[in-house]
Amino acid sequence: MEIKTSNSTVNFTIKKLFFLTVEGKLPGVIGTVNWNENDLSTSNVELQIPLANLDTKNAKRNEHLKQKDFFNVAEYPKIVFSSNEITKENNQFWVNGLLMIAGTTNNIKFPFQLKDGNITGKLSLDRNDFKVGKIPSFIASNIVNITFNCLIS
Repeated sequence: MEIKTSNSTVNFTIKKLFFLTVEGKLPGVIGTVNWNENDLSTSNVELQIPLANLDTKNAKRNEHLKQKDFFNVAEYPKIVFSSNEITKENNQFWVNGLLMIAGTTNNIKFPFQLKDGNITGKLSLDRNDFKVGKIPSFIASNIVNITFNCLIS
């Protein structure tokens, strides 16, 4: 099944100066989902999230985030996720896989829900694990919160 790009969203928030919250969107997510709830070992997810249209509602910030010290969009134009395993634990689905951001790849695991063709979920990442943003944590928190809602068909 394909992810319907126009009906899918990836959003993020990060604290700035301890108390301000910066919100952003990563439009244009594309990918595939192979789903078999009766045999999760045959299920997988492949995602690509282009960074060209990253939007924090601040053009100067958007351009800064695309530079080499953050996402390095010229060299790494997209975030890529590839699942290794999908499991169900206590009525909750979990996906484990490799996430590549700005040339750094880490294994991550997070919960998600699948209902009526929508995959939704939340996760938190430490930006330092991906070498994104060489600035102190009092300026921008190390923790980035991500929410997603992807329509599949």
